[in-house]
Amino acid sequence: KAMDLIPRAKLMTVGAASRETISEALKKVKDRILVSMDNCQNQVVLCGNEADMKEAYDFLTAKGAICSYMEFDRGYHTPAYEPVCDEFRKVNHLLNVHAPAVPVYSCMTADQYPSDPNGIRRIMVDQWANPVRFRAMIEKMYEDGVRIFVETGARGNLTHFVDDILQNRPHLAVASNDFRRTGTSGVNHLAAQLAV
Repeated sequence: KAMDLIPRAKLMTVGAASRETISEALKKVKDRILVSMDNCQNQVVLCGNEADMKEAYDFLTAKGAICSYMEFDRGYHTPAYEPVCDEFRKVNHLLNVHAPAVPVYSCMTADQYPSDPNGIRRIMVDQWANPVRFRAMIEKMYEDGVRIFVETGARGNLTHFVDDILQNRPHLAVASNDFRRTGTSGVNHLAAQLAV
């Protein structure tokens, strides 16, 4: 099984820490920890082995960062995931892929997907072994003129990330599903925000 080829790893969210402090933590463990997700100014996800992550956790929390281990135990969005990508590559040519009819952005490249089906397939596979660059993708979308961001999903976390990234710049970020509202109330709130 491909999953058996992926080394175990710890994932940890880090919030309320400057990029300099995070870089300092990575240097302390000789860059054996990787940034697997750059979500926004106030959150990155680090990935590494248990001992190095413990050292980084202790260092970062002593500096005032808010750190929390995630329940995943594999190196998602790091080169450790490459064995699974190799398995995906064996079958992804079977996917019926077409150029997008509207702009679609990749959080791996932080740019629009190419129109070439093979280029799209390549990104679909490679994203598993490369960091999520959500912050850079939102910045690129904003640079390209996007001002309205609608999240469909279970919690609304990405909506908060967008607000953190764009801060006081004109934009609307709204979630269709917000854990603070019922389903109907959430959809009504979304429709009202979009109408305004």
